Amino acid sequence: MHGTASLTEHFLGRLASMGLYGVMVVLIGFLILIHELGHFLVARKTGMRIEELSIGMGREIFTTVRNGIRYSLRVLPFFGYVKITGMGLLDDDQPDGFNSRPFLARIATLAGGGLANMVFALVLFVVIGCVYGKVVDSTSEIETVFAGKPAEKVGLLRGDRIVAVDQVRTTDVEKIRKHIEERPAKPVALQLRRAGKRLDLTVVPAAEQGVTVGEDGKVMKRSIGRIGIGFHPVRAPMGVVESVKTGFLRSGLEVANWGYALWLTLRGHSVIQLVGPVGMVNEMGSEAKGGAAAIPNLLSMWAMISLTLGVLNLVIPFPALDGGRLAFQFLTPVVEFVRRKKVNRKIELWVHAAGIAVLLLMAVVVTIRDVVNWH
Repeated sequence: MHGTASLTEHFLGRLASMGLYGVMVVLIGFLILIHELGHFLVARKTGMRIEELSIGMGREIFTTVRNGIRYSLRVLPFFGYVKITGMGLLDDDQPDGFNSRPFLARIATLAGGGLANMVFALVLFVVIGCVYGKVVDSTSEIETVFAGKPAEKVGLLRGDRIVAVDQVRTTDVEKIRKHIEERPAKPVALQLRRAGKRLDLTVVPAAEQGVTVGEDGKVMKRSIGRIGIGFHPVRAPMGVVESVKTGFLRSGLEVANWGYALWLTLRGHSVIQLVGPVGMVNEMGSEAKGGAAAIPNLLSMWAMISLTLGVLNLVIPFPALDGGRLAFQFLTPVVEFVRRKKVNRKIELWVHAAGIAVLLLMAVVVTIRDVVNWH
């Protein structure tokens, strides 16, 4: 286990030195690779002919052809695709094409990407447990200061220890968190110890949208104060069996939390805040700069992004995403049975084209917002 930890620390040290774009390419690009490999492997296993596996979008920076399959790597690592014969909605059906394979083979191929991301997240959670143990407590020492957040703007640094909040002495992390959360957009006076010396700073927590459940059981909107810091955790060792159990449990809980947040959002409570590639990489870059002590947090964040990518593609029936294509696979036979005639494939083509346009627009808007917030 010590060798694994040392190797991981070396990798993350190199990662931090690569800068923002390097973190983006390696970490997010690898998740896209995992996702597309999920589709790729299931498609091959079920006898579909694959024409191309591409990671990224935009200009090609590498390409090769092996066994009739074209592999390409492109400059922007945010997207990817597996081109399967006959999968184009206007393609002719062929014996080894997507639409000619059995229903379950098509479903498994479409679901393979999201499932691969979820399995990868589970593996990361297990690795965290085996190598670094579980968090049993936290100290008031700051381990991570996220770039562009209020804490960084007022000068908080990694290694600072909070000893008082608004003139009340405390090193209880939960009390500190609660005090900050209850004061969105209001000044909070922090007393710190830095290199053995006292330091007083005032920070104004950013107001983030959240929800709370009232005594009558109703869900109500509320603003939560955040300053963008992570505390140094106290960890206890875990065995392999306990790590696997904890990995399954944590993955399940995160999926359930994601589903609950989506349900609340659909009911009009805005609890899901979209973060674009710049925002994700910015936070991961902040973690990577924390050195070896921040490795579990970075791996956990990586696992969460992978898990979210899997859930988004499997659960949400959004056009152009795997969930939207899965929805058409299930709904098309039902519609054809009721109407007693084939559904025009162009309808699905138009729906997915509209979905792609919406996704690209959302990506541009969210990325611009992330850049503005970052600066």
